[in-house]
Amino acid sequence: MGLDAKIMIEVLYGCGRGDVWEQHPREGGFLTYKTQLVIAEEFKHSYIHGFMCEHNSEAHECRSIELDKEELLRLEVLLKSWVKDPEAFKPCPKRFWGAFFGPRPDEEGFEEHRDCLRKEATALAKQIRKGRKYIEKMNKKHNHALEKPWYYAVYKASW
Repeated sequence: MGLDAKIMIEVLYGCGRGDVWEQHPREGGFLTYKTQLVIAEEFKHSYIHGFMCEHNSEAHECRSIELDKEELLRLEVLLKSWVKDPEAFKPCPKRFWGAFFGPRPDEEGFEEHRDCLRKEATALAKQIRKGRKYIEKMNKKHNHALEKPWYYAVYKASW
């Protein structure tokens, strides 16, 4: 048990009223409403959780929160900065800290846990950039047409 979180791309196909987009995905003879693509899955990453909760406190209620491209870019830049500077990314605020999030800033093992997360930060930033660029590409491809799919990012935590 612990903080498990995903940053995902959701693809919303809509309900299929009127003329259905001819490439609308189906499964078992039914129209697909939404699919999810995982950009990143993080365990006990209290830094990202705190960042997301500061963006939208509903993230701490284990609800999916939508992330715009600016928020994804901000996270990407922050992660890259964190690799060089351990103070660049602030720990999760106490009001959003849960029981199984890993060592707290004043506990033994905190710096080791933080540094393990920092080692993964470059790869995570690249994955977030890849997801952000994919969302932009696919929305541009479909020209934001109502009958075509809509791509957006979400963050969802659980514990």
